[in-house]
Amino acid sequence: MIDVTAKGGNYLLNVGPTAEGLIPAPSVERLNQIGQWLKINSKAIYGTEKLQNNYKQGDKIRFTKEKGSPVYFAIVMEKPDRTIILKNLKPKKDSKITLLGYENPLEWSFDKKEGLIIILPSKVLQTWSKDTYAWTFKITGDEI
Repeated sequence: MIDVTAKGGNYLLNVGPTAEGLIPAPSVERLNQIGQWLKINSKAIYGTEKLQNNYKQGDKIRFTKEKGSPVYFAIVMEKPDRTIILKNLKPKKDSKITLLGYENPLEWSFDKKEGLIIILPSKVLQTWSKDTYAWTFKITGDEI
């Protein structure tokens, strides 16, 4: 879903019932997991569009943009280190960068050579579990 959205596509979810008319338990479990993730991260999926240049950075980071707005989302699909470096986005001066689902703004810096460097608090990193599929960073700025 994240990858398809970042490419500007539409995600079709097809869950068929068994011959008895029941939705299989693994499908119900997956749908519940997707719903839990979307409760926090839906802003990065619904009402977004693809970036003009690069929709991804490596294999584990995807980008989307809020339609008609300078708000970008970086979706990280693996447990990050204490710092995340994003090459595709430049935040506006004095911008607040946030992690969806975490109320405090994050520390960040921007260097033309290095890119956008986001620093994660240790307590945030401790919340990553096997059920964490991806984290979404909200950035007001411009595409590079």
